Amino acid sequence: MAARITWDSAALAAMLHQSGVVSATAAAADGVAARAGHTTSSGTEIPVTVSPIELRVSGRARPAFAVRLAHPAGAAVEAKHGPLHKAARAAGLRVK
Repeated sequence: MAARITWDSAALAAMLHQSGVVSATAAAADGVAARAGHTTSSGTEIPVTVSPIELRVSGRARPAFAVRLAHPAGAAVEAKHGPLHKAARAAGLRVK
């Protein structure tokens, strides 16, 4: 007879908020930021920031971190050259 698995969403949510999971998520975000260096066409280094955010999935809050190119041209640079996308893949993350 096959084992029956029941997901306890409240327990999973509590697990995601544990300090170890949050620390591992922060470390992954920092790893992406460390690999995402890029310069503008004028040669100015684009700073990369990591900030905690609250992600809501199915009405439940999950801890997450946003990695951003902190420059007015950041969105255009990401669209054209993809430094954050490349950095995330280099850090071993799956990018959708």
